[in-house]
Amino acid sequence: MICGGDLCFNGRKSAKTDSHSLHATLQNIVEHLSAEERAALPSSFVDAIDRALADSDRALETLQSSAEHELHGTVEELEKSLTWLGAVLDLTHDGIIFANHQGHPDIFNPVALQQLELDNNQLTSMDYPALARHLKKVVRNASSALHEIRHEIGDGSGASRTMLEMHSDQVIELHSRPFIVDEKLLGRVWTLRDITELKLSEREARYNAGHDRLTGLPNRTRLYDRLEQSLSAAKRSASKVGILFMDLDGFKPVNDHYGHDIGDLLLVEVAGRLSACLREMDTVARFGGDEFVILLHEIDDAHSAAEVAQRVINCFNTPFDVRQLTLNINTSIGIALYPDNADTPESLLKRADMAMYHAKSRSQGFFEFYSERLSDAQRLQLGEADDIQQVLQSDGPHLHTQPRRDSQGQQTSSQIDWTWPDSHHSLFKPSTEHSPQSSEFNRHFHHWLFDQVAQHCARNAIYILPLHPQCVFDTAFQDTLEAHQSLCDLVHLQIPEAVFAAHTDTACALLKQWQNWGWHIEISQFASGSAPLNYLLNWSPDSVAIDASLLNPVTRDDQAGQRLQQLIGGLLSHVPAVTALDVSSQEEAEMLFRFGITHIQGPFLGEAASLT
Repeated sequence: MICGGDLCFNGRKSAKTDSHSLHATLQNIVEHLSAEERAALPSSFVDAIDRALADSDRALETLQSSAEHELHGTVEELEKSLTWLGAVLDLTHDGIIFANHQGHPDIFNPVALQQLELDNNQLTSMDYPALARHLKKVVRNASSALHEIRHEIGDGSGASRTMLEMHSDQVIELHSRPFIVDEKLLGRVWTLRDITELKLSEREARYNAGHDRLTGLPNRTRLYDRLEQSLSAAKRSASKVGILFMDLDGFKPVNDHYGHDIGDLLLVEVAGRLSACLREMDTVARFGGDEFVILLHEIDDAHSAAEVAQRVINCFNTPFDVRQLTLNINTSIGIALYPDNADTPESLLKRADMAMYHAKSRSQGFFEFYSERLSDAQRLQLGEADDIQQVLQSDGPHLHTQPRRDSQGQQTSSQIDWTWPDSHHSLFKPSTEHSPQSSEFNRHFHHWLFDQVAQHCARNAIYILPLHPQCVFDTAFQDTLEAHQSLCDLVHLQIPEAVFAAHTDTACALLKQWQNWGWHIEISQFASGSAPLNYLLNWSPDSVAIDASLLNPVTRDDQAGQRLQQLIGGLLSHVPAVTALDVSSQEEAEMLFRFGITHIQGPFLGEAASLT
């Protein structure tokens, strides 16, 4: 509007100049005529000059009035534009400063004053050097920020972006760009945005990515990072690294009897005691469920690790007080050392885990070191037996099934599980809790397992096969799935939710690939706290099985029932089927069906049937 008015006004100004010139010329001619010369002129010519002068006077008056009106309109438009500009500057959440080419701020808004901790008079009187001196008083990283700005601006034609970390703990993102009109540099526009909350959110996200949300301890991902760093340091210093793999004895009965809330609080108390047992340089991490791992940096020998293990066991001698409950639990610990037992994070953790299960088989409250003198069963679990296939055939697990039924009472599928002979009991748990961990064993074991299913299962039925989370990332198991794709319509694969605890994106991509091959994927132990639920945003399973820990409070608490009903409703918007496991009675089954559960499984439906 203003530019258009200027152009229009400049055109009228030329017309006014021409009229003035004509009027002055006529006036000059008339004034220099003598009376005789004027009398000698024809009367018509004199009349024409008089009329021309009169017309010229009226034209000048009209032009003057028009120019004044045009100027008044332009001023009004300019004032309106400035009013709008002022309102915008006042209402914006960002600070804005326009500094002229000499570095003096001509235009700024209240937000900029507030962010720079200045008042109106102070900023108005400042140039760039003065402003720089002020920033050094209020900005924690002023020197580096100013250096960055000078470097990016260069000769004045460049843009800049930097962060100002204020002494007030605010974080301000500072942008600047040159203000150029008609290739002429008129000044520079600075914008200041408060990104304190964004930075806090980013910091919180980084923390959560490496820490267990319940206990605040480092999680498995952070543990692997620190273990790799510790091994690198130990190689340089020729020192040892110790891994203590812990499993809580007696935690499951507490969790089952008192509920998930008490179990969570107990885990928090355990985390606190473990942290108090260690040196500041050591790390205690929650590995998953009721398993914890202690990383001992740069220890002298095995005796140092044994001392810590005994100190940890002793700290469980005092009962835990949780919500006026006195709870007694213990722990079993397996120890592996670098470089004595292994030289990679994976192998150290695996062998400490093996030693822990050996300690657990003796009694509660013991620790064991990993040793090369292993029983045949232990060597089998590590994939070191001479003939794994032969051992599986002669002394393998016993397979059995549990029925699943829908709301009409019809059996729709059966879940397969297995138990190992007594000689392996302390080393092999059912697959949903612990599965043999070596790739060599997995390759033989899962081939054997699928062969058993193909041999003994009815062709007109559906079987749910529970797997350990490790299988998702095991290339040997990928080969097994490809080799047994003919069983896709017969066997549905059940994966615990813990698979998403450390590598969510990778797990989603692999499970999606399995679905593309034709496999039906069910997620078990849903919402057990072992993994964040955001994996549902990137991938949808074919079905979900709710863990029994979510069902325990329902019969005692109406609000818990309402929450469960909302959870089931939300799940059914993502998946077609939701199964409740470990249902113990017909009454409980009917209640769960009312809540929207599509299938149930539990001991009251009948004893497990042998498959082999």
